[in-house]
Amino acid sequence: MALVRELPPKEVDPVVVEVISNRIYQVILEAAQTLKRVSGAVLTVEAADFAIDLFDGEGNTFVYSPIGLPRQGSTVRLALPLVQQTLGEDPGIFPDDVIITNDPFSCTMHIVDLLALKPLYFKEELIMWIGVGIHKVDMGGMNPGISIAATNAYQEGLIIPPVKIIERGKLRKEIVNLYMANVRARHSQELDLRGQIAGLQHLDRRITEIVAHYGPETFKAVTRALQGYSEKVVRSRLATIPDGVYEFTDYLDHDGQTPALHTIKCRLTVEGDSALIDFTGTDPQTKGAANGTLGCTHGAIHAGLLTILAPDLSPNEGVFKPFREIVPHGSIIYTKHPAPCSGGATEAGYRTQCVFLGALNKACAAGSDELRRMSVSAEWGGSFIWIEPSGIDHSGREFTTLLFDGSGMGGGARSTKDGFGCACLHTTVGAQFQNAEIVEREYPLLYLKRSYRIDSCGPGRWRGGPGMESLMMTYDADRVHFGAFHNRRYPPAWGVFGGGPGAAAWTRVKRGTDVFGKLDEVVPFYPDLDGEEEILPQKALLYVNQGDVLFFNDPGGGGYGDPLEREPSRVLEDVLEEYITPENARRLYGVVLGPGGGTVDGPATDALREQMRRDRLDRARTALDEAWGPAPGPAADDRNADDRDQDHDQKLSELNLGGKPEMQKQLTKWDDIFEFVDTESGKMIQCAKCGHQICPVDEDWKKHVIMSEASFPDLGCYMEDHPDLVVWEFFCPSCALRFWVEVKKRGQVPDRDFQFKL
Repeated sequence: MALVRELPPKEVDPVVVEVISNRIYQVILEAAQTLKRVSGAVLTVEAADFAIDLFDGEGNTFVYSPIGLPRQGSTVRLALPLVQQTLGEDPGIFPDDVIITNDPFSCTMHIVDLLALKPLYFKEELIMWIGVGIHKVDMGGMNPGISIAATNAYQEGLIIPPVKIIERGKLRKEIVNLYMANVRARHSQELDLRGQIAGLQHLDRRITEIVAHYGPETFKAVTRALQGYSEKVVRSRLATIPDGVYEFTDYLDHDGQTPALHTIKCRLTVEGDSALIDFTGTDPQTKGAANGTLGCTHGAIHAGLLTILAPDLSPNEGVFKPFREIVPHGSIIYTKHPAPCSGGATEAGYRTQCVFLGALNKACAAGSDELRRMSVSAEWGGSFIWIEPSGIDHSGREFTTLLFDGSGMGGGARSTKDGFGCACLHTTVGAQFQNAEIVEREYPLLYLKRSYRIDSCGPGRWRGGPGMESLMMTYDADRVHFGAFHNRRYPPAWGVFGGGPGAAAWTRVKRGTDVFGKLDEVVPFYPDLDGEEEILPQKALLYVNQGDVLFFNDPGGGGYGDPLEREPSRVLEDVLEEYITPENARRLYGVVLGPGGGTVDGPATDALREQMRRDRLDRARTALDEAWGPAPGPAADDRNADDRDQDHDQKLSELNLGGKPEMQKQLTKWDDIFEFVDTESGKMIQCAKCGHQICPVDEDWKKHVIMSEASFPDLGCYMEDHPDLVVWEFFCPSCALRFWVEVKKRGQVPDRDFQFKL
């Protein structure tokens, strides 16, 4: 697989660029295999929870990890200035040095990410930097792995500023000993560390061969060509998006201490072929360990850009150059020391990624048809369920690990396709489930089930992907400690352009079950087990004994488009494939099945969908009082319910509920729900389905349509309402097409999705 699919500028022979880029990709694959073979750790070998990144001599990303977890590459990028500042002059950096750091307040996503960096010299000239980042199973905090209960950074484990672990080719055993004296599961941790070093040494040796063959000047020209080409293409794609501002807001629903809601907000301002990413308005850092770091936020942005705007390009610095960032220091996505942040990678970090992708989605939806098809999707699950068992195994040896079953969230629906099942985040493309048999061999754990989670798909014209559910128990070991934590219980993964949310994440345990007796006959399902069930909070630390059974429910992906627009035959197929139940085919999609459930009752489906559209209009209200102007007489809050309802009905009747559109010329679209047209009255937004004209393009469309407040269970499955959240549905006043579903804290106004002039 090549790192570049099209020819770069002719600064160097394009054939040479293609050959060198392919050779480097192969070398990275070799280094990954070297790392795995030396390490042997289940998390590294099976889950590929690592990243390998290359940087040119100036510190620009030359290759953003094409395997493993690419978003770790941003942490290497942040670490290089810190390494130069800390070690550059005293004691100096030399060709055979290897430097490690895990400082989350300067570079890494969280404390359990350890970076190993090495300069690559050719004939005393610094050609590039190479880096290998690995997620470690433990850093010696107050509990194994992630210290989710921590209230300050000192409880989270050992922070290592940049330090040489190999100096001029010699391993510094005192540094290794210091590290090993502070971590759990030492027997695997040291091999994991040596695997990183072996991967770096392989990269050094093989890339030096390439530089020697082609010469350093040609090699450096290739790095410039690849970066230049990626930048050129990304700028050309940005230029198709109308200049303006695109907003998205979402919430972190647990900070590690309390289930309070924390706002994360992104404003993406596009101007020509460049853009500003601004997180101003995001809430301050919290007392809990779910705080994100700058490494998390950089990783969220960079991985998002690579997968949304540049999936077909060489993943390098050129993709990022058109963008500037504003990230408030001291916020929940860029915490200050000594606030805890060990859970930030999958808590605030994932939420930041989803918020940024939400704003980028809105921008790309206004761009070219190619950009819309390639880039726009609903949210991909949005929450990794952290499953971290630890204790003493059946051989009497200490263990701790991280299971990637919690990454089995459903993929978001796309503009022309349903979402993938069990897909993780699409910006975490290298995540893998550990092989169940290997987990059972290495640890005192037994799987009872891994399967798709029925009714977890976000409903839409294109449905979200199903999440995964896992059922497991312990054996041959008592009191295995589990860390089990997640977000996305409130609110669930968002849909787009009228699509509904995916199912929320849940974890639960049944204590003292009869599982051993049932296993003599058949592997039991969770509902069939007797025992005392406990629904776990979003952040749970618990002991599991023999006979207890854990049940993990990964979130589903969001839907794309109005569910009433989905082809009934596709809904029937989903029922037959057991993605959804017949009851929810009717409730969410308006599809009535025929006798026996193997066919669609067409006339009944048409009638039910028409009734559902009428019901939308009957219960709808205008989106915001501000759209109507100030009400005469007493303030709105002081009026009685009848007066308010009368005002609503009056304003609803004043909306144009149809009529023949004026003579017009289409200017652009916003996905498939809005057309922007030039009319005799000016430039207008209109419904793409029925042609109903909504408002001028420079006004907020949400103030000119009808809406209703809904409950989460109305929109999907496995969801509960939250007292501090409100969910709105926005509809076309004429044809009742559902334009958008939006979740907000009570008292907050809806986002203004876009602000631009054509």
